[in-house]
Amino acid sequence: MDRELLLLCLPLASFVAATASQALFYRLKPSLSLSYLAALFGGLACLAALTALLPPADVAAAPGEDIAYTLANLGIYLGLWLCFVAVVGLSISLRIRIMAFLKDSGRPRTEADIEAAFQSELLVSQRIDRLIAGGHLRRENGRLYSCGTWLTKVARFNALVKRFLTGQVSEFHGGG
Repeated sequence: MDRELLLLCLPLASFVAATASQALFYRLKPSLSLSYLAALFGGLACLAALTALLPPADVAAAPGEDIAYTLANLGIYLGLWLCFVAVVGLSISLRIRIMAFLKDSGRPRTEADIEAAFQSELLVSQRIDRLIAGGHLRRENGRLYSCGTWLTKVARFNALVKRFLTGQVSEFHGGG
């Protein structure tokens, strides 16, 4: 196969390895965030291995070509991985699950029906418990405080991206 075609296939092959890593890891240890990391590093390991196995370029023709291709492939792979995380994250989003519930029910539902089906108070309670267990929140005197972990930074970054893209802040952003 032509070297240039092989170079194009590297990020795609690495992405396939990443999705396989994520699926396998999640089945072994059902932690979505850890499975995302397994996917990221599984794909990066595949990309590094495949890059190392490529025949070298003709250095006399274009010095630094391998470095440029490696950086481009790394960027392409990371872009594919981020899209994957977004798609997987969307598939478990409560909004998406509500839409699927309405479609599958085959008839209009009331808000009370939806709240009962999804046990909305329980969902919030479970998420808070997970955030406390993960060290992202702490409870003192019946109040919750952010611990300023990496998840806080991710949430702020996501809010910034949403504001940039849509011109709106999150519906959950409020005062107080």
